[in-house]
Amino acid sequence: MRKVKDPELFCLIKKFLGSYLLSIRQRSDNTADSYRYALNLYLAYVQEKHNKALSEVLCCDFS
Repeated sequence: MRKVKDPELFCLIKKFLGSYLLSIRQRSDNTADSYRYALNLYLAYVQEKHNKALSEVLCCDFS
């Protein structure tokens, strides 16, 4: 398995789903699960549309 080129991106996603949504915004686990599902769909879209492996997805792919 190749190393992730932008580990900060995945760290930010993890912090957003875990800390920000659940602790700071006090959203439910279902909301975090919905965001996680939507992000997975977007990552699958980026991989298919731009012919990128998951390890090649960068912060600039989000706008």
